[in-house]
Amino acid sequence: SEYVETKFSEEYDDRRMGKMKITVYVFKVRAKGKNLKETKKTVSNEYFRNKMQVLFAMNGQVHGHYTSEFISRILKFGLLKDYLLIHVDCTDMKLEFRSELFRASRDRFREGEESSYLRRKLGDVLKKGQLRDIFKQRKDRFSLESVEDEALLKRLAEDLPIDKELQDLIKQTFELDQKGGKKKKPKPPNPRPPKPPFNPKRYPSFFHIDAKNSGDTPVIMVPLGGSKTVQFDSDVESQYFDRADDPGDMEIGVMTYTPNGSNGGDRPGTVNDISDIFSVSRKSPQDGKIKVVFEPTDEMQVGDEVEIRADLTSPDAPNGVFSQMFRIKVTEPPPKKLPKEKPPKEDEKLGLPKSRRVFKHGNGNRRNISTWEEFESAGIEMDHAVIMHPEVKDDVLEAIYINMDSKVLKDFKSQRLSEEQNQLADQGYISAVYFHTLFLYVITKNKNYSIVQMNGDESLRDVELGEYLKELFQSNYAKFLLNFKIRKLMEGLG
Repeated sequence: SEYVETKFSEEYDDRRMGKMKITVYVFKVRAKGKNLKETKKTVSNEYFRNKMQVLFAMNGQVHGHYTSEFISRILKFGLLKDYLLIHVDCTDMKLEFRSELFRASRDRFREGEESSYLRRKLGDVLKKGQLRDIFKQRKDRFSLESVEDEALLKRLAEDLPIDKELQDLIKQTFELDQKGGKKKKPKPPNPRPPKPPFNPKRYPSFFHIDAKNSGDTPVIMVPLGGSKTVQFDSDVESQYFDRADDPGDMEIGVMTYTPNGSNGGDRPGTVNDISDIFSVSRKSPQDGKIKVVFEPTDEMQVGDEVEIRADLTSPDAPNGVFSQMFRIKVTEPPPKKLPKEKPPKEDEKLGLPKSRRVFKHGNGNRRNISTWEEFESAGIEMDHAVIMHPEVKDDVLEAIYINMDSKVLKDFKSQRLSEEQNQLADQGYISAVYFHTLFLYVITKNKNYSIVQMNGDESLRDVELGEYLKELFQSNYAKFLLNFKIRKLMEGLG
């Protein structure tokens, strides 16, 4: 509890695999009076033994694991890769699926369709749930808007010999006017009213479905081949399903199933398990909201109706449960939107990652800047040794954060005399770090290189490209650029 910031669970059940319960532990970036580096080291040593960050257990014994590669590559939550422990309880999985998944030696998974299916489904569940919100919250701590260096970088980039192939590799994050194109006006922010405070209770005192009634019971429309999130309102605390002392539960069962088959049958069908007709993903309560995702299986047809009962346990409820009845009706899948053919543009645009300056401390004269403290609050190391931090989303380089209080730049500027020369040094430093990061990233991705690092025990560790570039600049690379390249760039800028 001293190291864990939050804990939640997601329960997933489908016809092929059966049921798995996923418990996610998100660690703090600082704990027990330690700084970021000390906390990260303690968490790694104490909780990520043998780099096991995603554990698959059966009857309390671990039978397989993933490393942080799953968090970075599948979930695309690289910012959280040093702060997540994910436990997957496979005890209630179907026997035939489980037997094809685990080896008798319990050292690793069997390679096959089952392991690929599990990996894909686990990623889908976690990417759509509470973990996505946590990732966004941490990212927002240092993602600030600024146009301080945009004019400088645009002027330099317009003179670079970049061909169309390279242009296509770079995401359109801000537009460079190659031939006088017009810039889009940003949309004004839409402020949302503040939410009323939520006062959680240890046990729920009510349980309601958030849906419109059609007759006596609410009806939920779920498209065939799609999914629908059904939300329930309660006043129970977020740890209700996961706390060690007297946890609660939520059961979802089929009451009647009315197929709409080719023979026009309208009698209730027999369904023993809801996973026969729906893949179901149940989330932990969050601020009084319990979300359940329903996805029809390929056995379902348009027009099928299912009556479902959801029970939330509570000692304060009659017979120990609050119940909600509702119906799900399978509808036509939404029409596929054909991609619109875009007319050819005469003005080619070149998209480049954003450039953001980072300072050790804030300053009243600097607006919308990032500070070391903001990065460390998000779990990212930022000190005198760090040169830059690349922000990567879905393998796209979105922003490059450049540390303006790095030791390399401070040492270089100590040789300058005038304020103008110091400003030129800043511009040269920003330009060199920015464009070298950009082209090293794009070329490495384009050539499909993967990077590994040899550990002390001669085992190999996969290294993300952004992490590699960040360490590369710290290894005298930026110092080399400043001393051998910046002087000419400064002369050009002058």
